[in-house]
Amino acid sequence: MSEVEFEPEASNDLRREWRYLRKRDPRAERRWKQRIERAVIRLKSAAQSFPEAAEAGSLGLGLRELLIGPKRGSAYRIPFHHRR
Repeated sequence: MSEVEFEPEASNDLRREWRYLRKRDPRAERRWKQRIERAVIRLKSAAQSFPEAAEAGSLGLGLRELLIGPKRGSAYRIPFHHRR
């Protein structure tokens, strides 16, 4: 199983999102945290199964992405680089 490390900017983004949701709806904040936790578990066990990010080729990286959120509408995008 792989390890998952968040870049500092990504960690800050998540904290901002949690604070925003906490003010608006504490239940939504808990649901959001659970979604992130489930996403991390998925990344740890099957990172290679996620699709390549659109900008991967132009950046020359093995960049992949995970989308969290509704099937329709806006989703939270987590771009990541899988290291073995």
